[in-house]
Amino acid sequence: MQIYALRSVVPAIRAAGGKPEEIFARVGMTLQDLDDVDRRVPTMVGFDLAKAASELTGDAHFGLHWGQSEKLSTLGAVGYVMLHSPNLEASLRGFCRFLDLVYEGLDAHLHVEPETAAVRYRPAREVPLDLRHDNEYAMAFVVRLIRTLVSPDWRPERIEFRHAKPDDTGEYARWLDVSIRFGADFNAVVFPRALLDHENGVADESLLPILERHVSDLRSKTPTFGDFLGRVNAEILELLPSGDVTVQSVAAKLGMGVRTLQRRLREVDTQFKDLVEDARQVVSVRYLQDTDVPLTEIAFLTGYSEVSAFTRAFRRWKGTTPIEFRRRRGA
Repeated sequence: MQIYALRSVVPAIRAAGGKPEEIFARVGMTLQDLDDVDRRVPTMVGFDLAKAASELTGDAHFGLHWGQSEKLSTLGAVGYVMLHSPNLEASLRGFCRFLDLVYEGLDAHLHVEPETAAVRYRPAREVPLDLRHDNEYAMAFVVRLIRTLVSPDWRPERIEFRHAKPDDTGEYARWLDVSIRFGADFNAVVFPRALLDHENGVADESLLPILERHVSDLRSKTPTFGDFLGRVNAEILELLPSGDVTVQSVAAKLGMGVRTLQRRLREVDTQFKDLVEDARQVVSVRYLQDTDVPLTEIAFLTGYSEVSAFTRAFRRWKGTTPIEFRRRRGA
């Protein structure tokens, strides 16, 4: 994902009474990282930030509150495509079409039925994690976007979440007071189909083709989940538990020669060993934060034959041991 999309989390953390520096440190980042506007980080970093913010601020609905505070500008050039589309349908289709420029690895689409329409969203690939904060952030953000384009007090017919119903649902009623469904196949904002024809009164349609070409050009130059780096990362993740994560094995899985793989990685200023290291770090943090899987299994899942080797690597990444990192989670 584009790191500029994370800038909005800083005021959201402060509004919840938290310290952004502390929360960014929890996921191995600093606030200074946000200054590198061209940098991309794994979308999972955004998920991890929301979860860490919830834990350290005590705000059980941090993702929901963060999404409510978002603006079109968070989407960068994609937001301008929405703003200058002729009607709501065109805006939402542009949002879904170009979303992977900002957040890769997500499946967002406009689902239209005879009487209703819905913006549907979920990760393109299943991950063994509780993504409640991401689900709530995304749906609150979509509602916020539609309100920007339609009316500040607009309300959908129904909201659907993929996660299970939490113990306290009062915050949803305070937010929208509409029907909420939990345990759905997709996160979704559902509304009357007729709303798709709502005209955008501020759109400059002469700008739209220029903006779309600009965003398409940016997209073609940006590695995303479905592009080359995404495919390399997917193969690395699949091979991690085998311990056979070599440039030779990944090249074979991709159906290309080793030299070709290395050359293409150089073209995007990346080294194979760094991708493996990043994958191991991301997977280990997920399991330590979101599961009670034993360290022996996490070591295996990240390609280490011994817990001691995994522990040394983790200390190098995070400056602490896996046991201490997990203990902080429960603190």
